[in-house]
Amino acid sequence: MKFIVDQTSEGIARGLREHGHECETATWLILGHRDSRLRVSDYKIMRFLEDHRLEYSLLTADGALAKDCAEEGFPAVRLPNPLPGIDEILRLVRSGGPESTHETR
Repeated sequence: MKFIVDQTSEGIARGLREHGHECETATWLILGHRDSRLRVSDYKIMRFLEDHRLEYSLLTADGALAKDCAEEGFPAVRLPNPLPGIDEILRLVRSGGPESTHETR
């Protein structure tokens, strides 16, 4: 499973890649650039997940977006806010997270 992170969690993308996970920002995957000053709407993230349901899982600290994903059956892991260090992120990703809508293994 590949990971997509929204603006609340984009700081973890690099650390996950450094630990062997495929992870990209919503800004890059949806808007096609890396300027995170331009917000990707939750609606666009949800549509991306709908189109890539079997390919990508969302990692987010946004409780409302994580809840919306759960309601739609989209793969997502809600992360704590503030974000913990990379070791805790890796543990949450392996375990599916405290409020996961799917199994990430």
